[in-house]
Amino acid sequence: MKKTILIIYLIFCIIALTANILENISAKYSNISSFEADISQTNFFSQIDYTLESQGKIFIFHNSFVIEYLSPIYQFIKIENEIVTMYSQQENTAIVTSNASAFNNITSLFTEILTNKFVAGEVKNGLHEYTVLENFDSISNMKIFINENTNLLEKISYSDTEDNIVTINISNQVFNEALSKSIESFVIPENATIIYD
Repeated sequence: MKKTILIIYLIFCIIALTANILENISAKYSNISSFEADISQTNFFSQIDYTLESQGKIFIFHNSFVIEYLSPIYQFIKIENEIVTMYSQQENTAIVTSNASAFNNITSLFTEILTNKFVAGEVKNGLHEYTVLENFDSISNMKIFINENTNLLEKISYSDTEDNIVTINISNQVFNEALSKSIESFVIPENATIIYD
């Protein structure tokens, strides 16, 4: 549970606070009131040599954040008012946690990441690579990729202590416009099993 929250909160922090990292994209990511984008996520599990491809969307509503996975299994993960809700349609189960201290620890971790120094790498296929100097918790080898023409964050990659690799591609980014869904769209179905953590 904690690791999953770390992963999704990483995306939120990088998108919401990238202006603190790289000056040349501050105009794109400062003062976001709403944000929507498509994501394509690849998880490589090294111990079983298996790759999982997922497609979905990211929504930022002021200070709330949602990742909606549309395939291969419908899921949503919502962070709102220090409450994290993870719902899976396949199991028709939701996990809800309101552990403020755990949430604040995660916030502190990624604030530390985002105030850390990034090392600029080479440009490949129009994407400028930046690497985080230090490793944090179970995340290592973290890199972000910025489109050199649009100054948009288009890719995030990192690995964990078990050499699993996560790559998230971000596209069709929409800033400060009416979103295709509202935060109220992401509710747990009445017949779902709810686990409070």
